[in-house]
Amino acid sequence: MNLLKKIRNRKKLKARPSKNAKFEGIKPRKVHLADAPSIFQSTTSRLYLRGLRDLEVLPMRGRNPEKTLQRGSDILGNIQLPGIGKPTWWIGVGTALGFAREQGFIPHDTDIDIRVALDYRKLRRAHRAMAKIISTMEKHGFRLVREMYWEMRPMQSAFIDLLNNDIILDIYYFYSGLKDGHLVNFNWEGFREKPERFINGLQSEVWPGHPDIKVNVPHPIAEYNEWRWGPEWQTPKKNSELTPKDLKCIQPLPAK
Repeated sequence: MNLLKKIRNRKKLKARPSKNAKFEGIKPRKVHLADAPSIFQSTTSRLYLRGLRDLEVLPMRGRNPEKTLQRGSDILGNIQLPGIGKPTWWIGVGTALGFAREQGFIPHDTDIDIRVALDYRKLRRAHRAMAKIISTMEKHGFRLVREMYWEMRPMQSAFIDLLNNDIILDIYYFYSGLKDGHLVNFNWEGFREKPERFINGLQSEVWPGHPDIKVNVPHPIAEYNEWRWGPEWQTPKKNSELTPKDLKCIQPLPAK
């Protein structure tokens, strides 16, 4: 039996409700990572996180991340989400930075960054969209390793590519309908308001050096990278060298 068939035939654990009262009102009714010793859950304020406890995060260099990018972009380019149809999706953060600055992945990057647009006013539709993305990714050899919610809305679905060196493909959901002219995401790092104009002008581009890989790129990409990484975005920096000026788009999570 090949690996893909094993993934499809794998028995799923039944999720058990948490006995911890601090999750009441934060944990969504449906989560996708079942209870198991390898799974942790945590919360702060209105944020709920569930993930693989011992996930190994390594640089992607030398592990053919382009193959995973192609697989992920093909899935998102063909998937049909309930009530939405084809999703609006794009590359973001380090993947978008590498696309514009390195003409490829940043040398020490550890994951592929994908963003998907949803509507904050459509809670059930957002959950159905997340469930469809997860089930489709799993059918194609990806394993869910992390999920995050804010006020029960999906904010993140992270996967490892079981068919390609466990490369991490990280999907964050950005929402319209909460602040005019912006898409928003709440996560463990903080709160981001992405100007919607970057997404309204999305352009389908070839991944540098790989004519068979098409990705959706925020436009104008230089202005997007300046919004995300600050005015010195063209200067390579280690994470330890990033300053508040470089990370100005990340704001503290709203108080209760």
